[in-house]
Amino acid sequence: LIYLSMQMIYIHPDEKQIHQKQISLILKEKNFLIQFEETRSDLPSLDLFQLLKSRLKNNRGKLRTLKIDYLFYSLLNLILENYSFVLNHLTSEID
Repeated sequence: LIYLSMQMIYIHPDEKQIHQKQISLILKEKNFLIQFEETRSDLPSLDLFQLLKSRLKNNRGKLRTLKIDYLFYSLLNLILENYSFVLNHLTSEID
């Protein structure tokens, strides 16, 4: 059993402001993965995992053929990519 809880930062496209939210993942062997996240009523809704959802729905990529740990990795990778995106945005704003 793996339980991962972390802060996710992102830039909302409508506001151009940096936001953060709590993301938690629970991975258990035998095809069991739960992902849940904090929602706040004062922030506009944004589905940060839409790309992965569409890949699953359209049966594109490796997500459907590999085990659940690859989905866990893909979710984690997407969260970390948002850190890079925000850092690049801040760097360009400073420049």
